[in-house]
Amino acid sequence: MIAHVAFTAARGNRAFVLIGSATILLLASDVIYASDAIRASGDGRYFMVAATLSYGCFGAAALNPGMAKIGSVESSAPDRPHPRFVVVAVACVLASAIPATRPPFGVADQVVRAVILVTLIAGVLWRSERAVRTIAHKESDARHRATHDELTGLSNRAWLYASQRRRGLGAPARPTSLLFMDLDNFKLVNDSYGHRTGDELIVAAAERLEDVVGDTGNVHRHGGDEFVVTTHADRLATIALAEQILAAFSKPFELSQVRVTLSTSIGISQSSPDRETADLDDLIREADSAMYHAKSKGAGSYAIFDDQLRERAMQKLQVTSALRDALNNREFELHYQPIVDATTERTATYEALLRWRHKGMLRTPGYFIEVAESSDIIIDIGAWAINSACQQLAQFWQETADRPAVSVNLSARQLRDESFVDVVAAALAQNQLPPSALWLELTETALIDDHDVALTILNRLSSMGVTICLDDFGIGYSALSNLNKYPIDIVKIDKSFIATLGSDSAQNAKDRVLVNSIEAMSNALGLVTVAEGVESTDQRQQVRNIGCRYAQGWLYGLPQPRFAPATTTEPIDDLTH
Repeated sequence: MIAHVAFTAARGNRAFVLIGSATILLLASDVIYASDAIRASGDGRYFMVAATLSYGCFGAAALNPGMAKIGSVESSAPDRPHPRFVVVAVACVLASAIPATRPPFGVADQVVRAVILVTLIAGVLWRSERAVRTIAHKESDARHRATHDELTGLSNRAWLYASQRRRGLGAPARPTSLLFMDLDNFKLVNDSYGHRTGDELIVAAAERLEDVVGDTGNVHRHGGDEFVVTTHADRLATIALAEQILAAFSKPFELSQVRVTLSTSIGISQSSPDRETADLDDLIREADSAMYHAKSKGAGSYAIFDDQLRERAMQKLQVTSALRDALNNREFELHYQPIVDATTERTATYEALLRWRHKGMLRTPGYFIEVAESSDIIIDIGAWAINSACQQLAQFWQETADRPAVSVNLSARQLRDESFVDVVAAALAQNQLPPSALWLELTETALIDDHDVALTILNRLSSMGVTICLDDFGIGYSALSNLNKYPIDIVKIDKSFIATLGSDSAQNAKDRVLVNSIEAMSNALGLVTVAEGVESTDQRQQVRNIGCRYAQGWLYGLPQPRFAPATTTEPIDDLTH
């Protein structure tokens, strides 16, 4: 008992000190008693003193507050298994050897000695076995926690890699299909209802996914709102499984606080006999690429990674690599398209449109902007665009008496970069331009990604005097709320509404009503409107009749590599009034 107390992890606890003292005093009392009995001397006084003190220490230990912490408080003190083993072994040997120094008094004494010795050894063995089982249980629990998601109980990425290595992923005899999926607009739910509801939704989605997959495959949580399903089913069965998952996720999730309808997008990749070297990283990358292709088709759909997507992925990789050198090689250009006063047709602003001169061809943003926005490259490109636009505008101001503004498009990544405000301020200061000389255009999609940070950045820019424009207005699902929430100065009506204004169709009348409504609402809120995509004289006249203050489109000029001579001297400080 002394040995176990001496090596306990809770040593230093006053209750344990008292227990140890009580045990030592109890041993001393027994030694005194035995010594007096052997010598047939003594009156038992010292034995009683030691025994009384022993039980007093036991009682004090029981009453000590530290006793409540025994077994419940973990200590950071390192375990000492080897010294403990030596002490326990010595104690057992001594306990066995001491009775052997004196022959038994009779059969009963011999039986008592044997029973006590067997009990002692059995107790030590039982404690050792229990310790081994405890260690094994902790190791098993640690392995489970390392390979399984704590929230959903699903196997995680580590288990996925380990299991696929054991199974020989990509072996000809057992082709593997991998479904990579995430929850569409999960971040919106998380931001709207809180992380607790988001966690509850993740758990509900995992349970529903397991119910659908069943014995046909294995479900893993890859991270966040992303799940991976692995199966050895053939192509048709895998497609059927994807369709079943989409059907299951089209039904609402009944959570404790809210009812949520949330779709999922699925990307599918497959190994095959002719791809024996395919590993898990390849399949996940391919399935991830297919999933984003599915998202581009609309929420709640699936796509299979094929040769066409593989070619697109290779092109994306090449474009990403080339973009990293494009800035250093001065391959980017800005072309400018005028934004004119709808009544006088005098140029008030030039929109800076990014171009990339790559491999002898002038590439528009459709070729590279999606790739740039998928990484931090867009932050550097955006900073270059703002600096270059301000520099060229300052030079234009020096050469002419006109004072137009310049408009630069922003990406969602820039609205998550809190240093972006400093980039804008530095560009204006270095080129000695007032903040009103710069318009910054953003889409509603950019606002959705991280609205709290975006709101902070836009408020700082607006307080500086920079004009904030909402581009492609009317095609977003949160347009009205954005007009109140964000410091918007100018609304650019999407060209899809303007395109039919000059035609004699039923859609013309509907679009005219919509444009009229947008103009009336903007005017009531003190906002200025820009009609995008004006390409005909009929459209120009209808835009004037509706009351849009500014217009933009091919009718007024194509994007040019430099500022065309402006025809207006209207001060830009009045543009938002």
